[in-house]
Amino acid sequence: MNGLGDGRGNGRRALEAAMRDRIGQECLHVPSARFGLLPALRHWFKRGDRVLISPTNCETVLFVVLAGGAENAPSSPSATPH
Repeated sequence: MNGLGDGRGNGRRALEAAMRDRIGQECLHVPSARFGLLPALRHWFKRGDRVLISPTNCETVLFVVLAGGAENAPSSPSATPH
């Protein structure tokens, strides 16, 4: 066991309930933050939307944005196509 319940999802559901009570909105436990970005991006953005990403983010975040169907918007006005 990994300390998250009985192997039938009860620990995950308990964690989701605790967080829902704490922050006042529905929560979904995901196995990693990187994976969690994908459903969040798909919820907030439509395929083809442009997202401005800080150049200091790790490349994994960029790849997740691209996998979610969004596009990286250039951060410099001179890099914007005319």
